[in-house]
Amino acid sequence: MKAILIHRFGNIDELKLEEIPIPTPKKNEVRIRIKAVAFNHVDCKMRQGVFSGLKLPAVLGVECSGIVDAVGMAFHDFSVGDEVLALVFGQGTNGTYAEYTCVPAQFVVKKPKNIGFEEAATVSLVGLTAFRALIASGALQEGKPLFIAGGGGGVGSFAIQLARIYRAGPIFSTAGNEESERHLIENLQISKKHILRYSGLTLEQMAERLIQMNGGNLFPAAFDFVGKEMKKLCFAIADYQGHIATLLPEEKGFPIELWYRKESAAFDKNLSVHFVFVGAESFSNQEKNWQVYKQHLSHLTRLIERNELHLSRPEVVERFSLEEVKKAHQKLESGKVKGKLAMKIIDSKR
Repeated sequence: MKAILIHRFGNIDELKLEEIPIPTPKKNEVRIRIKAVAFNHVDCKMRQGVFSGLKLPAVLGVECSGIVDAVGMAFHDFSVGDEVLALVFGQGTNGTYAEYTCVPAQFVVKKPKNIGFEEAATVSLVGLTAFRALIASGALQEGKPLFIAGGGGGVGSFAIQLARIYRAGPIFSTAGNEESERHLIENLQISKKHILRYSGLTLEQMAERLIQMNGGNLFPAAFDFVGKEMKKLCFAIADYQGHIATLLPEEKGFPIELWYRKESAAFDKNLSVHFVFVGAESFSNQEKNWQVYKQHLSHLTRLIERNELHLSRPEVVERFSLEEVKKAHQKLESGKVKGKLAMKIIDSKR
């Protein structure tokens, strides 16, 4: 099969298109003939060597949709021909920049019939991230305001919809420019009066404006989908007994103290601070931890099937090629991707 892989960590020139053997599923795995894949920032981080556990050579890519092509003997949830979507992050024979992959059945769910393969390929990583940050963490409160830093991104757009489904709100978010603000208003139905235009503002000014926008009140829940200054902002505006969830670790020396009593940003407010790393249970290599993926993905697909959770049409790369994958990585690293970016995987056998 065709696959795009790396033999060493580095820039996009390390990406190579090669022919490798079609994998055979183990007893607890299904083999997926891949129809579409999604590109994510984590792909770039894996290419750069940020995840030290990645063994080389490695096929990149962490989420896909496709058709079950073969099944192992241990699971009977799937049959050959089932249309599915999957997370391939830490487990499986290879990443998703390929024509086939084998992955444990706990990371696979059936594709909702009301969405296409391209949309389905974009569900698992950002969907699980948003679900864990807002719902599984217990952060949302019905009828209570929340702040989302990075509401216009892939995770943010899921998070905004989940907040509405669970009747939390009003929802406040951020925009760095007019285009981002327009995206929040027109595509995600965020009120203009709930959007912070932060360009040129200090941290103190951002916090003051958000609190004013919220009627002079701090926020029961704040979600950091950006990092750095926005993480600081979440701590600054969080209410007593509030909840902060973040997806992004910071470098050593980052100036938010949690543990030292006299400087703790959490202790004096009784804050709950929740870290979200979707791959944690997968990378633990303990199969007993994997069922959480099936549970959360099944919840998301039910919401999609009921037309409660809506997926934006991703920007789709029509041709599976090394050139297009390199372009996709460049686009991700430039920060110019709005929403999600997907690629069709097509060969003459399909």
